[in-house]
Amino acid sequence: MTHDSVARALGWSEAAERDPEADAMTSDLLAMWDLSSQLRLRRMERGALDLELPESDIVIDNVTRAPTDILQRAVDPGVRKAYRLVEELMLLANESVARYMLERSVPAIYRVHGAPDAEKLDRFGALCTELSIAFDPEAAADPRELSHFMRALDGHPKKLTLHMLLLRAMQQARYDTKNGGHFGLASNAYLHFTSPIRRYSDLIVHRILRRSLLGENVAPTEKLVAELATAALTASERERLTMDSERSIHDLYRALYMRSRIGETFVGSVAALTTSGLYLQLAEPYVTVLVLYNDLGAGGYELDEGGLRANSKRSGESVSLGDELTITVFDASITRRAVYGRRVGIGAGTGVRSRELRRGGGTTRRSVATGMPETKRGRKPEPKRARPPDSRRGDAPDANRRGKPDASRGRPDANRGARPETPIAASTELGEKRNHKNDTTRRGKPDATRRGKPDATRRGKPDAHRGKPDANRGKPDAHRGKPDAHRGGMPNDPVGPTPGTRDKRSHKNDDKPRIPSSHGGPMARKPKRSGGPKRR
Repeated sequence: MTHDSVARALGWSEAAERDPEADAMTSDLLAMWDLSSQLRLRRMERGALDLELPESDIVIDNVTRAPTDILQRAVDPGVRKAYRLVEELMLLANESVARYMLERSVPAIYRVHGAPDAEKLDRFGALCTELSIAFDPEAAADPRELSHFMRALDGHPKKLTLHMLLLRAMQQARYDTKNGGHFGLASNAYLHFTSPIRRYSDLIVHRILRRSLLGENVAPTEKLVAELATAALTASERERLTMDSERSIHDLYRALYMRSRIGETFVGSVAALTTSGLYLQLAEPYVTVLVLYNDLGAGGYELDEGGLRANSKRSGESVSLGDELTITVFDASITRRAVYGRRVGIGAGTGVRSRELRRGGGTTRRSVATGMPETKRGRKPEPKRARPPDSRRGDAPDANRRGKPDASRGRPDANRGARPETPIAASTELGEKRNHKNDTTRRGKPDATRRGKPDATRRGKPDAHRGKPDANRGKPDAHRGKPDAHRGGMPNDPVGPTPGTRDKRSHKNDDKPRIPSSHGGPMARKPKRSGGPKRR
């Protein structure tokens, strides 16, 4: 049976489907309803709080598993009565087992709910004062006084908002081995017993109660109490994690569902206020929408010190808890699991721009006329200009590239391939521009035998005159890329710099003779890979 079928069997609802099993138990269900009504009346008289806190019911497609609708649970008054019927009987069972444990000094795990926080009650009282509602925070420490106040709110337009704020002022219930009573239920002893299949605390109570009913001695030994304390702490922690996970999943389904309703307009009431925006609760679909202050209006809204309203600096408008606003949904973020709305009447596009700024980007702006991307000044970026071919960079086509002499690449030369008769020293104006870090210590290997390639073809780069004006540029160089008299052929004829210039190969050994590279001296160089000219 379900709550809907019970409501249909008792004649409380016509919308629910009929269940033959519930129809067969109509007389028993009527007796249970009479009993639950008396139990509820007694509970209200002792000061139990009757907070009306609606929950969401997510409808999921059986095939795609996607949300198809989000409704407010138990909106039908008949179905709500069926929920109360079952709830009162469950509360009776939990209280009966708690009293049994206390009377026999049997250790157990109790459900403890303390009195409301005094500071939060003061804040709640400030809101009641603004709404012209009489509220005494000190008297609210008594469950009966607080219960009378809650009943006085029936029919108030901001009843749901006040109930939610009062719930936030309450302490969070927890599990403990010591009985501390339950403030919200106005119960002196309370524990969880009715759901052992989904709550670990209920399962432990079932085990201990069974041992006690079978006549076993369940004394509160130090070991047993310690085990129960650990179980109570674990159950409290897991309960909070479960609630967070459930809330996160609901937010995800809300965002998934609202993706198909972007651009629609809704009316909702302000349920909460934060430093960055407000949360608007929609009635249908039952979804919470975040409206940032930038999307609320152009007046520069800020949260006041009490956290009860958002005030506009420019217009002086004030938005308080429970106020109704009309918004348009413009985004549903799956990663943030949030739905974003913009207040109607503040200008189209405001919300979109503010969201893009918060995301740190947005779409690329393009020119309306050409469709090309624009820069910050609105100009179309200029294309990069291609550089003309330059034989000095190795750009000009050359059949002799890769392993051929570098100085004559791509240029006609009558002396190409001719063997010079005499060695040529460096230019008197520029000097010989070589690698001054490693040229004087060439790791003891012959220079002219680097994998059979000439000296100046170090990866196809020009050696002495690259990138500088020179009268000899473009002319054949007798010693570049070709064997000469002193390189590997005349070991006793050292070659030094031209008088009046500075040898850039070595700053320290200008006056010292150089040993030819063919003898493995300092002029020798480590072989390098042959990969063709290096691109720049």
